[in-house]
Amino acid sequence: PHEGIMPIAKRIHWLEVDSRHALARARIESGNRIAVTTRRARRVTLYLHDRLIDLDRPVEVLVNGVSMHSGRLNRALTVALEQRRFLRDPGRIYAAAITIDVPQSDAALEAGRSLEKSIRPHPIEAALSYWERYAVQTLEDRFPALGLEGEPAALPSALGPPGERIAIRLTTIDPKGSFGAADLRPGDLLLAVGGEPFFEGYGLGALYQWLIRDLESVPHPYWIEVWRDGAVVERKIELALRPFD
Repeated sequence: PHEGIMPIAKRIHWLEVDSRHALARARIESGNRIAVTTRRARRVTLYLHDRLIDLDRPVEVLVNGVSMHSGRLNRALTVALEQRRFLRDPGRIYAAAITIDVPQSDAALEAGRSLEKSIRPHPIEAALSYWERYAVQTLEDRFPALGLEGEPAALPSALGPPGERIAIRLTTIDPKGSFGAADLRPGDLLLAVGGEPFFEGYGLGALYQWLIRDLESVPHPYWIEVWRDGAVVERKIELALRPFD
């Protein structure tokens, strides 16, 4: 989440991550190898074609320094058709796709942190212009609050290695707020909203920042995942921006 008006894209050309908070870099190296470095992502998807890599030979994919795939990737007509429809670009059609889990070892996580440190800007970011600030304020006026309060908490061990993921232990739920119809309760561990998990340093404030940029005037369904009584419970609500005053 950032101060810009538009939300961050999850997919740039042939690389896709599963979180708006993720940072990722992918490079095609010699030897038909793809090296991916990422932070705050659980999975990455690569969309490939023969101008990127030789699909007639085995392909190796490293994620955060760990070899996660080595072997042939079959071309698939369904992938090509899906990407032609998704991209609306007949000159850029991907023939194969692969989704890979991001390793959660200490060394792999440190590789992601190192990537972020290497590109972190040193100067202080400039303030938004008047019109940008006006646009952001308009969004905030149309969706003034989540109606949720909570504190960061450890992810339940039953959900596997947490990596940098956390949960939010809810303390207050406004029954008249945006999430009032989701049957959330104080003490619930909020795991994800709309498929977006929480990470260290990215709590309810981060949820609000990406949500106001994602919402539209037409209600859109969002699945909510909470941990309650030793199990994951899912709830669905519809959220939208309020009408202009």
